Amino acid sequence: FMDHSYFLVDGEWYRISSDFINELNVECSEILEQVFDDGFLPYPFDISKKEHIFNQQFIGKEGWLVLDTIIPENIEPCDIIQFDDNAVHLIHVKKGFDNSMRDLCSQVNLAAKRLREDLKSGYQYLQKVEHAIESRKRSDSKNSQVLGRQILPKGGIRGIFEKRRFSNIGFCLASADTAKANRNIKEENKRFDSTIAKYALIELHREIKLLGFDFKVIQIKCFSNL
Repeated sequence: FMDHSYFLVDGEWYRISSDFINELNVECSEILEQVFDDGFLPYPFDISKKEHIFNQQFIGKEGWLVLDTIIPENIEPCDIIQFDDNAVHLIHVKKGFDNSMRDLCSQVNLAAKRLREDLKSGYQYLQKVEHAIESRKRSDSKNSQVLGRQILPKGGIRGIFEKRRFSNIGFCLASADTAKANRNIKEENKRFDSTIAKYALIELHREIKLLGFDFKVIQIKCFSNL
Protein backbone atom coordinates (compact mmCIF):
# COMPACT_ATOMS: atom_id res chain seq x y z
CA PHE A 1 0.00 0.00 0.00
CA MET A 2 3.00 2.31 0.10
CA ASP A 3 2.82 2.42 -3.71
CA HIS A 4 1.47 5.83 -4.67
CA SER A 5 -0.81 4.16 -7.25
CA TYR A 6 -3.19 3.62 -4.34
CA PHE A 7 -5.51 6.33 -3.06
CA LEU A 8 -6.77 6.32 0.54
CA VAL A 9 -10.18 7.97 0.88
CA ASP A 10 -12.10 7.86 4.17
CA GLY A 11 -10.33 4.72 5.25
CA GLU A 12 -10.75 2.88 1.94
CA TRP A 13 -7.93 2.16 -0.52
CA TYR A 14 -8.56 2.81 -4.22
CA ARG A 15 -6.18 1.95 -7.01
CA ILE A 16 -5.59 4.68 -9.56
CA SER A 17 -3.90 4.53 -12.93
CA SER A 18 -0.40 5.80 -13.64
CA ASP A 19 -1.94 8.04 -16.34
CA PHE A 20 -4.05 9.79 -13.70
CA ILE A 21 -1.00 10.33 -11.51
CA ASN A 22 1.00 11.71 -14.43
CA GLU A 23 -1.82 14.11 -15.36
CA LEU A 24 -2.11 15.17 -11.73
CA ASN A 25 1.61 15.90 -11.55
CA VAL A 26 1.47 17.93 -14.75
CA GLU A 27 -1.50 20.01 -13.56
CA CYS A 28 0.07 20.51 -10.14
CA SER A 29 3.35 21.63 -11.75
CA GLU A 30 1.52 24.11 -13.99
CA ILE A 31 -0.22 25.66 -10.98
CA LEU A 32 3.00 25.83 -8.98
CA GLU A 33 4.70 27.64 -11.85
CA GLN A 34 2.15 30.42 -11.32
CA VAL A 35 1.73 30.55 -7.53
CA PHE A 36 4.87 29.14 -5.88
CA ASP A 37 6.99 31.23 -3.51
CA ASP A 38 9.75 29.85 -1.27
CA GLY A 39 10.99 33.23 -0.04
CA PHE A 40 7.84 34.87 1.27
CA LEU A 41 8.20 33.88 4.94
CA PRO A 42 11.38 35.25 6.53
CA TYR A 43 11.79 32.66 9.30
CA PRO A 44 12.68 28.96 9.01
CA PHE A 45 10.58 26.14 10.45
CA ASP A 46 12.15 23.89 13.09
CA ILE A 47 10.50 20.60 12.13
CA SER A 48 11.28 19.14 15.56
CA LYS A 49 8.67 21.56 16.95
CA LYS A 50 4.98 22.18 16.40
CA GLU A 51 3.37 24.66 14.04
CA HIS A 52 2.35 27.18 16.71
CA ILE A 53 6.02 27.62 17.68
CA PHE A 54 6.76 28.70 14.12
CA ASN A 55 3.76 31.03 14.04
CA GLN A 56 4.77 32.78 17.27
CA GLN A 57 7.90 34.15 15.59
CA PHE A 58 5.68 36.71 13.83
CA ILE A 59 4.11 38.16 16.97
CA GLY A 60 5.01 41.83 17.34
CA LYS A 61 6.48 42.16 13.84
CA GLU A 62 5.27 45.19 11.90
CA GLY A 63 2.78 44.24 9.23
CA TRP A 64 2.12 40.81 10.71
CA LEU A 65 -0.56 39.40 13.04
CA VAL A 66 -0.82 35.88 14.41
CA LEU A 67 -4.34 34.40 14.48
CA ASP A 68 -3.38 30.81 15.28
CA THR A 69 -6.23 29.27 17.38
CA ILE A 70 -8.50 32.29 16.79
CA ILE A 71 -11.64 30.49 15.58
CA PRO A 72 -14.86 32.56 15.65
CA GLU A 73 -17.86 30.69 14.24
CA ASN A 74 -15.58 27.63 14.34
CA ILE A 75 -13.73 29.02 11.29
CA GLU A 76 -10.03 29.88 11.55
CA PRO A 77 -9.33 32.76 9.14
CA CYS A 78 -5.63 31.84 8.98
CA ASP A 79 -2.59 31.24 11.16
CA ILE A 80 -0.79 34.45 10.18
CA ILE A 81 -1.81 37.64 8.38
CA GLN A 82 0.75 39.71 6.47
CA PHE A 83 -0.42 43.10 5.25
CA ASP A 84 0.93 46.26 3.67
CA ASP A 85 -0.32 49.00 1.35
CA ASN A 86 -0.35 46.65 -1.63
CA ALA A 87 -1.88 43.40 -0.41
CA VAL A 88 -3.11 41.17 2.40
CA HIS A 89 -2.00 37.55 2.72
CA LEU A 90 -3.85 35.06 4.91
CA ILE A 91 -1.33 32.31 5.55
CA HIS A 92 -2.25 28.80 6.65
CA VAL A 93 0.77 26.90 7.97
CA LYS A 94 1.12 23.11 7.64
CA LYS A 95 3.90 20.83 8.81
CA GLY A 96 4.33 18.23 6.07
CA PHE A 97 2.89 17.77 2.61
CA ASP A 98 0.85 14.61 3.06
CA ASN A 99 -2.72 13.29 3.06
CA SER A 100 -3.71 15.58 5.93
CA MET A 101 -3.38 18.44 3.44
CA ARG A 102 -6.91 17.59 2.28
CA ASP A 103 -8.41 18.70 5.61
CA LEU A 104 -6.33 21.88 5.63
CA CYS A 105 -7.42 22.76 2.09
CA SER A 106 -11.05 22.32 3.15
CA GLN A 107 -10.45 24.70 6.06
CA VAL A 108 -8.83 27.28 3.79
CA ASN A 109 -11.71 27.04 1.32
CA LEU A 110 -14.23 27.55 4.14
CA ALA A 111 -12.29 30.55 5.47
CA ALA A 112 -12.15 32.12 2.01
CA LYS A 113 -15.89 31.69 1.46
CA ARG A 114 -16.68 33.17 4.89
CA LEU A 115 -14.38 36.14 4.32
CA ARG A 116 -15.85 36.85 0.90
CA GLU A 117 -19.33 36.86 2.39
CA ASP A 118 -18.18 39.06 5.27
CA LEU A 119 -16.53 41.66 3.05
CA LYS A 120 -19.83 42.06 1.24
CA SER A 121 -22.09 42.10 4.28
CA GLY A 122 -20.61 44.37 6.92
CA TYR A 123 -17.55 42.77 8.58
CA GLN A 124 -19.39 40.93 11.37
CA TYR A 125 -17.03 37.95 11.14
CA LEU A 126 -13.90 40.12 11.18
CA GLN A 127 -15.25 41.94 14.24
CA LYS A 128 -15.56 38.55 15.95
CA VAL A 129 -11.95 37.82 15.00
CA GLU A 130 -10.86 41.07 16.64
CA HIS A 131 -12.92 40.41 19.76
CA ALA A 132 -11.45 36.91 20.00
CA ILE A 133 -7.92 38.36 19.91
CA GLU A 134 -8.69 40.94 22.60
CA SER A 135 -10.35 38.35 24.84
CA ARG A 136 -7.06 36.44 25.00
CA LYS A 137 -5.65 39.17 27.25
CA ARG A 138 -7.75 37.72 30.06
CA SER A 139 -6.71 34.12 29.45
CA ASP A 140 -4.90 32.02 32.05
CA SER A 141 -2.54 30.84 29.31
CA LYS A 142 0.61 32.89 28.75
CA ASN A 143 0.63 31.95 25.07
CA SER A 144 -2.92 33.21 24.69
CA GLN A 145 -2.07 36.42 26.54
CA VAL A 146 0.75 37.06 24.07
CA LEU A 147 -1.75 36.73 21.21
CA GLY A 148 -4.13 39.11 22.95
CA ARG A 149 -1.49 41.77 23.50
CA GLN A 150 -0.74 42.16 19.80
CA ILE A 151 -1.12 45.75 18.65
CA LEU A 152 -3.77 45.95 15.96
CA PRO A 153 -3.35 48.42 13.10
CA LYS A 154 -5.39 51.60 12.87
CA GLY A 155 -8.94 50.58 12.05
CA GLY A 156 -8.43 47.14 13.60
CA ILE A 157 -8.83 43.88 11.71
CA ARG A 158 -11.56 45.41 9.59
CA GLY A 159 -9.22 48.20 8.56
CA ILE A 160 -6.80 45.68 7.05
CA PHE A 161 -9.43 44.63 4.51
CA GLU A 162 -11.46 47.77 3.87
CA LYS A 163 -11.21 49.23 0.36
CA ARG A 164 -9.18 46.26 -0.87
CA ARG A 165 -9.91 44.58 -4.16
CA PHE A 166 -10.45 40.84 -3.81
CA SER A 167 -7.51 40.32 -6.16
CA ASN A 168 -5.26 42.05 -3.60
CA ILE A 169 -6.30 39.61 -0.88
CA GLY A 170 -4.48 36.30 -1.05
CA PHE A 171 -4.89 32.95 0.65
CA CYS A 172 -1.59 31.15 1.11
CA LEU A 173 -0.89 27.49 1.72
CA ALA A 174 2.46 27.38 3.54
CA SER A 175 4.03 23.94 3.88
CA ALA A 176 7.11 22.84 5.80
CA ASP A 177 8.48 19.65 4.24
CA THR A 178 9.40 17.08 6.90
CA ALA A 179 11.47 14.83 4.62
CA LYS A 180 15.11 14.31 5.55
CA ALA A 181 16.27 15.11 2.02
CA ASN A 182 15.86 18.66 0.75
CA ARG A 183 13.06 18.80 -1.83
CA ASN A 184 11.53 21.67 -3.73
CA ILE A 185 7.88 21.05 -4.51
CA LYS A 186 7.92 23.23 -7.59
CA GLU A 187 11.05 21.72 -9.14
CA GLU A 188 10.63 18.17 -7.81
CA ASN A 189 6.88 17.68 -7.73
CA LYS A 190 7.09 13.95 -8.47
CA ARG A 191 9.18 13.32 -5.35
CA PHE A 192 6.17 14.25 -3.22
CA ASP A 193 4.13 11.06 -3.11
CA SER A 194 0.82 12.22 -1.64
CA THR A 195 -1.70 12.11 -4.46
CA ILE A 196 -4.37 13.39 -2.09
CA ALA A 197 -2.30 16.47 -1.17
CA LYS A 198 -1.73 17.34 -4.83
CA TYR A 199 -5.37 16.81 -5.74
CA ALA A 200 -6.49 18.93 -2.77
CA LEU A 201 -4.08 21.72 -3.77
CA ILE A 202 -5.42 21.75 -7.34
CA GLU A 203 -9.02 21.87 -6.13
CA LEU A 204 -8.25 24.63 -3.63
CA HIS A 205 -6.52 26.74 -6.28
CA ARG A 206 -9.61 26.45 -8.47
CA GLU A 207 -11.98 27.38 -5.62
CA ILE A 208 -9.94 30.37 -4.43
CA LYS A 209 -9.64 31.81 -7.93
CA LEU A 210 -13.41 31.39 -8.46
CA LEU A 211 -13.97 33.43 -5.30
CA GLY A 212 -11.84 36.20 -6.80
CA PHE A 213 -8.95 36.00 -4.33
CA ASP A 214 -5.26 35.58 -5.06
CA PHE A 215 -3.61 32.26 -4.20
CA LYS A 216 -0.06 31.38 -3.24
CA VAL A 217 1.77 28.17 -2.30
CA ILE A 218 4.69 28.79 0.03
CA GLN A 219 7.41 26.28 0.86
CA ILE A 220 8.91 27.20 4.22
CA LYS A 221 12.63 26.67 4.66
CA CYS A 222 13.22 24.02 7.33
CA PHE A 223 15.80 22.81 9.80
CA SER A 224 15.82 20.51 12.81
CA ASN A 225 17.63 20.64 16.14
CA LEU A 226 17.11 16.92 16.73
